Amino acid sequence: MTDALTDRQRNALRTAEASPADLTATDLDTLADLAAHDAEETRVDAAEALSNVAGERPDLVAANISAVLRKFAVDDVNVRTFAMNAVAALAREAPDRVGETTAVSSVAQALDDRDEWVRASAGETLGDVAETDPDLVADAVAVRSLARRVESEAFPDARAQMARSLGRIGRGAPELIDDRVESRLERLAETDDEIERSAQAAVDAIAEGRAEAASDGGSASDDAASFCPQCGTEIEADPAPNFCRNCGREL
Repeated sequence: MTDALTDRQRNALRTAEASPADLTATDLDTLADLAAHDAEETRVDAAEALSNVAGERPDLVAANISAVLRKFAVDDVNVRTFAMNAVAALAREAPDRVGETTAVSSVAQALDDRDEWVRASAGETLGDVAETDPDLVADAVAVRSLARRVESEAFPDARAQMARSLGRIGRGAPELIDDRVESRLERLAETDDEIERSAQAAVDAIAEGRAEAASDGGSASDDAASFCPQCGTEIEADPAPNFCRNCGREL
């Protein structure tokens, strides 16, 4: 729906679709403004365009991240979802720039969104970001928010996405998952029929991450720390003990 748009607005939409390399910072601001347009079709077209540009021109979008962050406040489910897609794309292409912004924290806040599908998308996006660069969720409230919401979330699809993302985080960065979070997932795997498989998969992924971390520690230099493959507790004693002092696992 472009009939009611100005020439500048139409040009920004067309350039984003046909020639992202020619987009300017002004065009990005125009797209962000259009994401709050009165017409739903225009809102969605603009939000989708900005999300796609984040993958095509991460340098431009990362340098003008406010254009993406403004979409989180738009009263349109699709727009807010595309905002998270843009953050995931930027995390893949320009993680250092994303880490300097509040983008990941904005996604974490969306775990409390009033729309259940936006909450599900937020859960999935945090897993996407963590697999790209665990450091991006280490400094945000992501893990803490996911751990809190995974039990209180009423929508099964959102709850399952949150559980899976905790597993994805634990697989790549098990040190970010503490015993309380793992216990919550284990409890869900045993008691929540609707997301039993997702919760168990998360528990398994965390265990794999810890086992791999322990294996890497064992193959490193003698000065490197090792970790218990069962609970992830760091083992620093020299000589190394035969059993983990935290969980009793034979080492």
